[in-house]
Amino acid sequence: MKKRQVKKQDKGPARPGPSASHNWRLYQLDYQRFITIEDVLATQPAVDQLRALANTPLLDKHVTRVLKKKLSYSTLCHEILIAHCGCTDPIDIEARLVYHACRMKHKQKVETFRALLHGLSYDSRNMPDWLICHAPIRGILSPEETRELYSALIADPPRMRPRGTDFMSFIMDAARVALNASYDFNDTMTVLLSFLRAASERGMGLMLTDA
Repeated sequence: MKKRQVKKQDKGPARPGPSASHNWRLYQLDYQRFITIEDVLATQPAVDQLRALANTPLLDKHVTRVLKKKLSYSTLCHEILIAHCGCTDPIDIEARLVYHACRMKHKQKVETFRALLHGLSYDSRNMPDWLICHAPIRGILSPEETRELYSALIADPPRMRPRGTDFMSFIMDAARVALNASYDFNDTMTVLLSFLRAASERGMGLMLTDA
């Protein structure tokens, strides 16, 4: 995403770590539409233009709350961007899965997976400064980065391994602390791979939000 000279505002606290029950939501992202709308929102447009973008009753109520200073402008912009740019049905991801996947030791080729996933989840990747706040969108990936993430993950997908390995000890400890007893790591990774493949084939980016 190109750099913008925009006023920083609504800068919130650092992203909190996930709790055991915390889910995130992953969308396929219309990346070019995101850039176009974000450029408009960055200028803090007139109220009539803002209401034109807030094209649902809920978003229109959010505009009114912003005007009454009961809701931050950045939070409204997050909701508008999700409504306009999030494509297809999103998938819910256990936040602890992402946290532990980012800490796994992968082969060198798959370090790309760890770096991109961590940036998407924790580092507000590709988000302009003025949009970084304690609001739903955690980060986005461009279509190119999405293809790179999928290629890196498919090269050596993390899987449960036989008992006795360092990996197994680590993931089982994590599972006991963080995940429900019925949680299946391999099934979750299969769903994630399928979602990333579809996004890559459609030329879409990714957007991760709080659920």
